[in-house]
Amino acid sequence: MLKPSNPMKILNFFVILILINLQLVKGQQTSQVYDFPVKPGTQEWEILSNYSDRLNAYNIPEELLNKMNTNDLLETCLNYPEFRLIMTRNSLQQGYDYLRSIFNGFRMLEKKNDAGAELLKKYKELKPADINNYKTLVDRGEFAFKIKYIEILLSQKQIINDMDHEIRKELLRTSILNYETILKMPEDYSSFGLVTPALVLGRLLDAVGHQNFIEEKIKDNNLQMFINDASVGEVTTLSYILATSKAYLNQLDNE
Repeated sequence: MLKPSNPMKILNFFVILILINLQLVKGQQTSQVYDFPVKPGTQEWEILSNYSDRLNAYNIPEELLNKMNTNDLLETCLNYPEFRLIMTRNSLQQGYDYLRSIFNGFRMLEKKNDAGAELLKKYKELKPADINNYKTLVDRGEFAFKIKYIEILLSQKQIINDMDHEIRKELLRTSILNYETILKMPEDYSSFGLVTPALVLGRLLDAVGHQNFIEEKIKDNNLQMFINDASVGEVTTLSYILATSKAYLNQLDNE
């Protein structure tokens, strides 16, 4: 004869089942990295008659955009198919400002208070020396530019302003390390590779109001143009930023 079921066991089973379902629903509601549905090669792309419409089609639907967590949004921005357009203006900052004007993902990323922290995590994962893990010129170029893209985002004033002291300090340390690594790899990165880590460092010094740096920026027009507009800096300008950043980090470490 079958024994009657234990009511408590049945109740516990249904409680567990409900909790599992709630977790599944919660997981389904979590924002995902946006997979741009309209892009070169798709039928939707071919239907669009002009380039402006195609750029507009990259924008993330507002309902999804407002729900995306910072990490998913960051990945989406790094995957933006037209990030290369940043190189089509007179300076990197003008290039980024153009991207920001045509893609809502960048505008939303700047509004995220933890954007700097998430960017720093990604930045620390991509070590410049790891370019040697890639064999083809295309793959090596894509890896190098991914670091550049992250540095350009990290250098944006709104993102730096939202960082706390510890995040800024760690970013300072990481950018110095990346600068010095790239400096030893001219065949892989060229002198242009030094521009973006120097931009991060310079804007960090500017944001904290480093007195010597601010005074030098007032006197040196090249330094002022580099910080304000991200125009390609003179070698002496980049070297000054590195030396000042290292001295400032040493001061922070000894406090």
